[in-house]
Amino acid sequence: MSLSTRSTLESARANLTRIMPVRDLILAKDLQDPRAFLIRHLSHLAGKPFSADQLVRNQFGKLGLPESGVHFNYSHSGRWTLFAFADAAVGVDIEVIKERESARKILNRFFPPDCAREFDLLQGSQNQIMYFYKVWTFYEATIKWRGASAFHFEHSKILAALKPDTQKIISGDLSIHQLDCGNLPLIAALATESTSSPIAFNLRVLCDDPATLL
Repeated sequence: MSLSTRSTLESARANLTRIMPVRDLILAKDLQDPRAFLIRHLSHLAGKPFSADQLVRNQFGKLGLPESGVHFNYSHSGRWTLFAFADAAVGVDIEVIKERESARKILNRFFPPDCAREFDLLQGSQNQIMYFYKVWTFYEATIKWRGASAFHFEHSKILAALKPDTQKIISGDLSIHQLDCGNLPLIAALATESTSSPIAFNLRVLCDDPATLL
């Protein structure tokens, strides 16, 4: 890992360590086999070995390994993969930031009208595309937390009040957080259960060698 990459990722650590009840949040670059790493890390957290054939999907297609006692989710975009391991249901989404001509159409089709209006107010600003990805990642993290695998308007309604500077949304038993990716061209969000009981976790960064984590 280059010094610049390491320092950028380290700068995100303080913000990420406030997310609860997450146990581990891992940002990986150039990971060749995400599922193999997933199994190895679940085995490490649970203290006993597991294999890929023990993974199961719920009725919505969400991957799980009930025998481990650990909830998890992961997302990848470009060369990056984000993993979350938690003591409760969790969902994550990460996206490489790039221009997207269809952004306005997507907001108009799948999200509350408030989101499209907020997007239009940012016309001509770099914040416009950032806002689109914020809406997108908050939503994707939410449906992955729920265990769904398709667009559900009832899930998107909680995003109606989402503003460019919003860092988190708490709605009932749901807590959605924007993750600080430092100066990397990434945006990410995490959804988990709201809790008033903090549970410590460790953020570790993997860029090339999976052995550096254990």
